[in-house]
Amino acid sequence: MRALKVIDLFCGCGGFSLGFDYAGFEIIYALDNWETACKSYQVNFPQVDIYCEDALNVKPSEIPNCDIVIGSPPCQDFSVANLKKSYDTALIDWFWGVVRRKNPKYVIMEEVPQGRKASD
Repeated sequence: MRALKVIDLFCGCGGFSLGFDYAGFEIIYALDNWETACKSYQVNFPQVDIYCEDALNVKPSEIPNCDIVIGSPPCQDFSVANLKKSYDTALIDWFWGVVRRKNPKYVIMEEVPQGRKASD
């Protein structure tokens, strides 16, 4: 039985990928724009193609097909710490655009609930 293929968007240093790797999935692609995180990811997952660039500059067609899309789009705009209450959904919209284009069997996106307080 072949391992399901996973892409990790907004991968950071690879925490999300690590769980999937331990569970026997095949991580085939990772993307983040933070250079320090990309370097850490490459050390942690030398077998994975990591792309260190702004997601908005990456076309979904440039990303390999997969069985599972995982990702953690930046959530600062949706955190209770966002005192300006300005919301930019461009990266989340991009994530869902990739999902629509790749049509994976499974999708897991980590995101914070909008406007919730820690005590809620």
